[in-house]
Amino acid sequence: MLTTNLIVGFDSWFISEAEEKFEADDGYNPKIWMNANESSMDRIDAKAGSLLTHISMMVAAASFMVSSGETSLLERIIVGFEITAYLFFALVCVRCLMYRDLVKDTQAAAKGMERYSSELRREVIIRRNMINLSIRWVFLITFVFMLSVAVHLVL
Repeated sequence: MLTTNLIVGFDSWFISEAEEKFEADDGYNPKIWMNANESSMDRIDAKAGSLLTHISMMVAAASFMVSSGETSLLERIIVGFEITAYLFFALVCVRCLMYRDLVKDTQAAAKGMERYSSELRREVIIRRNMINLSIRWVFLITFVFMLSVAVHLVL
């Protein structure tokens, strides 16, 4: 129960009110939307898995850099912040990969296919926003780490 409330609160940061509203147009077909949403989930899963692999390698490289005896206290603090940021975004990637039983959560049998399709669309939007934000921030953190490695090699 606590984890569910935590995830719902965390998810609310990544979806706007406008994105959450769903206006069905004349050509709305729940089956087509479900197929599109499921293929979007597959793409998000692939991106999250790749980003998680990159993060794992960067945490290993940063840990190796800190463990060498020739790093100053300032370098250790900077790399420590980088590792912490990487670990935060690793958690975001794990959230993007997390299985969620939408049928059970939405009680789709009782509320119908339209409710399930709407919840699936909402989940896709949340995951898409989380992974896009994570990719941008991980790029920035990797750039900062690259600069800190260059400074370490020069000094």
